[in-house]
Amino acid sequence: MSRLSPDSLFHFTSCFENLLGILDNTFYPRYCYEEFNLVDKDKQPFAEDAFPMVCFCDIPLSQLMNHIETYGRYGLGMTKEWGLRKGLNPVIYFNKNSYFAMKFSMLTNDLIWKRTPSARAFHEIVGYMKPYEGTLYRNGRDTKENVRFYDEHEWRYVPNISILRDKGIETSIQRHMYLNREALREANHKFETEATRLSFDANDIKYIIIEDEDQINIMITKIRDIKGSRYDKDTVDKLVSRIITVRQLKEDF
Repeated sequence: MSRLSPDSLFHFTSCFENLLGILDNTFYPRYCYEEFNLVDKDKQPFAEDAFPMVCFCDIPLSQLMNHIETYGRYGLGMTKEWGLRKGLNPVIYFNKNSYFAMKFSMLTNDLIWKRTPSARAFHEIVGYMKPYEGTLYRNGRDTKENVRFYDEHEWRYVPNISILRDKGIETSIQRHMYLNREALREANHKFETEATRLSFDANDIKYIIIEDEDQINIMITKIRDIKGSRYDKDTVDKLVSRIITVRQLKEDF
C-alpha cells in the first residue's frame, strides 16, 4: 500500500541568501505569530504572542507549488528520518469553536498562570498548536488571508523552554514586538547559539531547491565554499547532485 505522505520534510524561505545561511549554519528557530483564538468571547492570554519554532511541511514534491508560492522559492528537503531523530512533531490543528477547542480553552484558562511542572509542560504543548485556517503572518507583516493551514501538514521544531530560560531568551514575544522589524530581528538573533541550533549533516539533505536554472552554478560554487572545509569532495558532489529548481518541480513532478 502506497503512503500518502512523503519521506521528506520541506522548509522554504523567501530568498537565496536565507537558504545559503541555513546551509552554512543549519537551522535556528525564529518567532512566528499565529492567531490563537480557540473560542469566541474567550480570548487566550497568549493569543497575541509569537512563539519560537522551525517549520516544515510534509507534502509530496508533486504538490509543493502552492506552498512554494506562499512561503518562498528556496528550500531544503530533509529526510523524515532526520526529523524523527531530532524530535520534530506534526502540529495539532484546531477548528475554532469546536468541542476540542472549547475543552482546550478550559485547560488553558486553568493552567496558563500556574508554575507547576504540568503547567510548564502544557505551555510547551501550545507551541505545537495551529488553527485549521486563518491569516498568515510573515516577517512582521500580514501577508495572506484565508489560508488553510491544514493543507501544509506542518511539522515543527520548538526549542526546549528550559534551555531558552537558561540562555535568557524569551519563550514568546508579544505581537507589537513581532510587528516591529528591528525588535523582531534583535529577538531572533538571540537564537543563534549552539544550544538552540537544529543541526543536520549532508546526508540529511535530500533536495536543495532554488528558483531557476540561472542560479545553479552560483549555488554549486556556494556549496563548495560553505561545505568544502568540512566535507570531502564526494560529499560535496552529492550535495550538488541534489539541487533542483522550482521550474523542474512545476514541469516534471
